[in-house]
Amino acid sequence: MGSHSVLSSIILRSPNLRYVSLSWLPGPIFKDVDRTGYPVLLPSLKTLNFEGDPGLNHRGIQNGDFPNLTHLVLRPFDLHALLPGNSSILHMIGPQLRTVEFHEDLRGGDHLDPFFKLFSKLQEFAFHVGFPALQSSPLLQHFELKAVHLQIESINHLRETYEAEDLSWEMFGKTFAFFSAHAFPALQHIILHGEWDSVVHDGQFRSLRQFVLDRGCSLEYPDGTPVPVR
Repeated sequence: MGSHSVLSSIILRSPNLRYVSLSWLPGPIFKDVDRTGYPVLLPSLKTLNFEGDPGLNHRGIQNGDFPNLTHLVLRPFDLHALLPGNSSILHMIGPQLRTVEFHEDLRGGDHLDPFFKLFSKLQEFAFHVGFPALQSSPLLQHFELKAVHLQIESINHLRETYEAEDLSWEMFGKTFAFFSAHAFPALQHIILHGEWDSVVHDGQFRSLRQFVLDRGCSLEYPDGTPVPVR
C-alpha cells in the first residue's frame, strides 16, 4: 500500500482530527480514494499545516470536505498556486479561512493581491519578513483583516539578503506601508515576532512606528506590550 493510500485511509477513519500536518507528499492525496460512507473527509479539522511542497492539488477533494477549517500554515509557499486555472486546494478553502501563516519567504512574485482576493474573510495573517518589497494595486480592498504578525527569523538572514543597509530599510518601509495602507481599513494590530530589537532601537524605525500609529493601528510584541519610542 502506497504512502498516499495509507494516509488517506487514516484520515478517512479519523473524523475527529482537528489538526493535520502534511509534509512532502507529491501529487493529489485523495485522487483515487474510495469515499463510500465518507461524505466529508475531515469534518472536525480546524488547522491544516503544509510543510515542504506536499502537493496542493484538489483532485479527490470536494467542496464541504473541511467545513470547520479556519487556520492554514504554509512553509514555503509559491504564489503561482493562486493563479486562475491552477488546481490548488486553496481555491476551495481560501474563502473560509480566518488565519493564514507563512513561515518562510514567499516565492513567485511580489504581489499579494491574488492572495487577499482569494482569502476574502481572512482576519489574521502571519508573514515572514524578507520577501522582496511588497507591491499592491490601488484597487486592492480587504475589509476583514484585523491583525498582521511580522516575523524576523534572524537579523543576520536579513543582512545577508539585503547586503546594503539602505535596501534593508527600504524593505522595512515598504512592508509597513503595505499593511498600513487604505487597502486594509479594519487592521488594528501589527505584532512583531523574533529578533526585532536591533531594528526598533535604530533611529530610522521611529518614522515607521509613527506611520503605523497614525494609521490607527497598535504596534506591539506578542505579549501585547507596545513597541516603545526609542
